[in-house]
Amino acid sequence: MSTVADIIGKVSQDIRSQLAVTGTGEAILIDYTNRIHKQILRFSRWDFILSEPQYFMTYQGQTDYWIGTGAPPEGQVNTGLVLTDVDRIQDNSVWDLSNYKQLKSVGRQPVAPQQMYRSGQSRPGLPATFWQNHNDPFTLHIYPGPSNSNPYQPYPATPILSATVSGGSLPLRTYFVRTTFVDSNGGESVGSDIESSWVPAAGKLLSVISPNIDWPYTDTGIQYGHYNVYAGTQEGGETLQNVSPIAIGTNWTEPSTGLTNTGQSVPTASTIAQMGGYIIRFNYYKDRVVLTSTSDTLQIPDDYEDVVVHGVNAYAFKFLGLPEQASESMSAYKSGCTEMVWDKNLFPKPDFMRPDPSTYVNQQEMGILPPFF
Repeated sequence: MSTVADIIGKVSQDIRSQLAVTGTGEAILIDYTNRIHKQILRFSRWDFILSEPQYFMTYQGQTDYWIGTGAPPEGQVNTGLVLTDVDRIQDNSVWDLSNYKQLKSVGRQPVAPQQMYRSGQSRPGLPATFWQNHNDPFTLHIYPGPSNSNPYQPYPATPILSATVSGGSLPLRTYFVRTTFVDSNGGESVGSDIESSWVPAAGKLLSVISPNIDWPYTDTGIQYGHYNVYAGTQEGGETLQNVSPIAIGTNWTEPSTGLTNTGQSVPTASTIAQMGGYIIRFNYYKDRVVLTSTSDTLQIPDDYEDVVVHGVNAYAFKFLGLPEQASESMSAYKSGCTEMVWDKNLFPKPDFMRPDPSTYVNQQEMGILPPFF
């Protein structure tokens, strides 16, 4: 990403260093860069200031979730997201992934008998709506207060295997492997849906890469922190290979003496704790930064650096009393902003461009309507 120094260096070059990149000239150019930067960011809700997806788990009956830094305000659930740059949450981005439901944006707490008691307190249920107060961007309100009745019991994906470790004198053989999750109460999941098979070469040992779990604990704090390895030489005949559950993040490697066949078989019924809480996903638009020094980074991609330079040039030429050059740069800046909007509108559907209105009129006059009209 471009920095302020990149911009004012090019501007100073364009105006032949009449406004220098040091001293008073630098301060003027930093101010102009900040102005143009803010203008472009106000021009639209650009995708390049949209955050990556964020996730948190609901707490039973709780409607207020703190997504910022520091201790949450009294009565709010700390999601642990520790976000510092939230401007506003994208309206169509809030999903209850546990119930496959998109939450609708509202302007305040809904008033309805199915969502609240007569006292005004939220009535537990499946999350349906969300609200963000723009004066308090780091609190996400969800209504109704979640009932937290998610019965899901996690289990691992198909194991990832390798045989790069040398050791022992085992011959070429075929192994079949499944894994399970183990929670902090000793409960164990069923095995992975699909078992993996691997053919380690002679003198090589099987390795099982640690499974990953997207959400490592329940709403009551029980941890999904360990896993077990089940392996064997016959499909469906896998037995437990590790003496005690393995911490997630630690790989398992076959002993140099080979597999054991005396362990228990893969569980057919899950005893792992239910997740309970609902997983909420959202995106947010980042707060627009104020540029105050040459080391600050712009929130605008490098592809549009020339648009910023033209805008700052326009201010600089006007300051220097060069109206023709200022007008030319302003024209280039406005054209650049228009091109940015074109890029944004084309990006979601790069393989299709809808016909212009005149095409529709002509087709309607002929009694023809395209199927996507």
